[in-house]
Amino acid sequence: MSGIAGIFDADGRPALDSSVRRMLNAMAHRGPDGLFVWSGRGIALGHCLLRTLPEAPTETLPLVEGELVVTADARLDNRDELIDALSPSEKSPSDAALLLAAYRKWGEDCPARLLGDFAFAIWDGRQRALFCARDHLGVKPFFYSSTPAGFWFAAEMKGLLALPDVPGRINEDRIADHLAGLIPDAGQTLYADIKRLPPRHCLTVTAAGQRLREYWRPNPSSPPSADPAEEFRALFESAVQARLRSAGPVGAMLSGGLDSSSISSVGARMNAKEHREAFPTFSLVFDRTPEWSERRFIDAVLASGGFDPQFLDADDFPPFADFDEVVAEQDGLFQANGLAFGRKLYRAAARRGLRVLLDGHGGDEVVSHGYGRLSELARAGRWLALWREAGGIARVHRERPWPVFSGYVGRSGGRVGRVWRRTLGRPQKTENALWRRLVNPAFAARTSLADRHREQRRSDAAATGDERTLHASLLLASRVPSSFEVLDRAAAACGIEPRYPFWDRRLVEFCLSLPSEEKLKDGWSRFILRRAMDGILPPAVQWRQDKLDFGPHIIRGMLKHHRPLIERMLGDNADAIADYVDVPALTAAYKRIAEKAEAADGRDVQAVWRTVVLATWLNRSTATPKKAAA
Repeated sequence: MSGIAGIFDADGRPALDSSVRRMLNAMAHRGPDGLFVWSGRGIALGHCLLRTLPEAPTETLPLVEGELVVTADARLDNRDELIDALSPSEKSPSDAALLLAAYRKWGEDCPARLLGDFAFAIWDGRQRALFCARDHLGVKPFFYSSTPAGFWFAAEMKGLLALPDVPGRINEDRIADHLAGLIPDAGQTLYADIKRLPPRHCLTVTAAGQRLREYWRPNPSSPPSADPAEEFRALFESAVQARLRSAGPVGAMLSGGLDSSSISSVGARMNAKEHREAFPTFSLVFDRTPEWSERRFIDAVLASGGFDPQFLDADDFPPFADFDEVVAEQDGLFQANGLAFGRKLYRAAARRGLRVLLDGHGGDEVVSHGYGRLSELARAGRWLALWREAGGIARVHRERPWPVFSGYVGRSGGRVGRVWRRTLGRPQKTENALWRRLVNPAFAARTSLADRHREQRRSDAAATGDERTLHASLLLASRVPSSFEVLDRAAAACGIEPRYPFWDRRLVEFCLSLPSEEKLKDGWSRFILRRAMDGILPPAVQWRQDKLDFGPHIIRGMLKHHRPLIERMLGDNADAIADYVDVPALTAAYKRIAEKAEAADGRDVQAVWRTVVLATWLNRSTATPKKAAA
């Protein structure tokens, strides 16, 4: 984990290094090992250093080699391949040195040849061009702002907002999207004048202007030649191994779920094989509410040995603890209502002296539950197979199989679908109407929220034709980089670099290539992962179908610790949110939560949670309604 920043000014203004230092100081938590600046005519690059890689232990960034200068937050996983192709002068070059060598040989085509997580900027003094790139899936953050006065970039928006040259105008559409649970396209942010570099894109900045280009799209790999589960296991182990490369010990989050358990078990085996110390794991436990706890699954994984576990009591954990600090950390609005739990894990890892933590985030998207198979079966008229698979999906979500089955039959084409709809009526709409309950109607109209919500529904419907189309849409969704950015900021504040083995590009392309029956079979979702973990995971974890729902814990903590905060928001402080939120509707939602407690409707919980985030942000001096701009 580190942080990058920089300024390019086509007019060649001097003394840009002081502005870059200002940006770095705003992100100083990202650089416990130092803040560094390089500057030239009309250009300055900066770096917040957190050492996590073993190569070049004394190297600092920006790295200067002749007319090329790079600042990078990068971990390259195909180092051997790059070294063979680039023949660097050093035997074990740093990843930054490999980036410069790759740019020198392949120019702007270099990002497509990289494997790993990266965000970097290279100043090419020969061309007087700044070349920026973000990794294929958006793990590493990159934000920028551009005005006639110059071009600025940083790993966090707070770095940009620290500069007087970068306007802090609010994009009100993003406030509406936050309340509605929508994620804007991958290039937009809460601030009208700050953009994010989308995943799989590169950006070239010169005095003549800017050129944004997509350099990669997920391409299904060749179908497996042997047993797909064996190939999946090999790719998964390679992904974990790549993310264990570190200057110090590496740990993992262990929830007892399928994803984190797979990563932790493989990591522990690799540690043992290399004769390293026991593999550190960090687990939230809810021992006072065993009905909402995964302790038995965590214990089953740990029983195989090779672990150094730490358990963190999370019963009655306050979800809005230190919330002003959290909102400042996040540079504004965010939708991760379980973030408080993640921050607790990051802090525990930091206290143990770790800097790198493996995370199972993304297993659902990368492996895929295979729900598109249900549409495929319905279109093919394979009703018995559809019934069997619908039953499996229903078990996971604690639903009855008939509505799942009936919905897919009703949405199928052909004569059967038409007769089914005529007989039973059209399938019930699955639209989440939370925004209609929560958002002030005048504000929704002013920001055209209904149009964006309608467009999102059209986009979702277009992706449901078959499993591969649905799978690709999940991988490319703007929610993916947005989630990475939330986790990145929370982890960086604790001095932790999170790494995500499931988001390995090779694994992503392999999973996308699989036939749908390898993802959903006999009611077992993510079937390929379960088969691949045979002999690695205990059967109780390998074949579990449920997943911990943090909802009851969030509700319990909300009611136990935060009633005064919520009631102030709905009472004396209601004017602060009334322009954005339908306060009577929100009050009714909170009343239902108080009455039903842990059995409350999740949409009511989301309404209160998102509004508390908004109210906290509005209370901060840097974000007031007066600054809002459409």
